[in-house]
Amino acid sequence: MSDEEYEIRPRLRAPKTAAPGERVTIRSLLMHPMESGRRKDLEGKDIPRRIIYSARFTVGGEEVFAAELSPMNASPLYLEFDLTIEGPTLLEAEWIEDGDERRWTASTRIEIA
Repeated sequence: MSDEEYEIRPRLRAPKTAAPGERVTIRSLLMHPMESGRRKDLEGKDIPRRIIYSARFTVGGEEVFAAELSPMNASPLYLEFDLTIEGPTLLEAEWIEDGDERRWTASTRIEIA
């Protein structure tokens, strides 16, 4: 299934503001086919493997959360973690697919209230 047939949409949700030292919940969702490579299409051809194997979240270039994923993870791929906010924060996320190493990114800013 090509990207044209299946829209891959990374989403990253965090509060818009937080107090210094506050723990906030970060949620991410990636709509992705997560194909194992073991299925066949209607014509009997193998559907190529497409698995997100890595998700990485950074603040100022420093990793704050990472996940190594497997074919056992379902689609859509949902991840949630807590983050303590110390100051204005730009949170960046990256998901990496195996095979040709395709990448999807998203970012959000958390301001100090």
